[in-house]
Amino acid sequence: MAEVLPIRPRAVPSQVVGPVETPDPPAPPSSLRGEGAELWRSIVDQWVLGPDGLPLLRAACETWDRYREAEVVLREEGPTVLNPDSGLTCIHPAHQVARDNLREFRQLFRQLHLEVPSEVVP
Repeated sequence: MAEVLPIRPRAVPSQVVGPVETPDPPAPPSSLRGEGAELWRSIVDQWVLGPDGLPLLRAACETWDRYREAEVVLREEGPTVLNPDSGLTCIHPAHQVARDNLREFRQLFRQLHLEVPSEVVP
């Protein structure tokens, strides 16, 4: 069973009554590139994650980056490769990388109790 993490939406200034301190959202970790860093920013700008949530978000964004890298390789090299030993055509290994990382990404988002945006994942 997934553990319940303390997350809550960031307060919108017009909804705040009285003084409320909302910490600045943390910058994306240096391990994130491109879309993973953008995804990090979009989540931490909208949600306040507890201390257990940030490592899960980092892992989710890293798996998203690996998924996108595998997709680029598949677009450039095609869905199949020729096995040099047997001479047979087989599925490109990047398929497994993409599938595994997409599955892990979705699992991490579920643990964070966040819904994967439809514009992000096909």
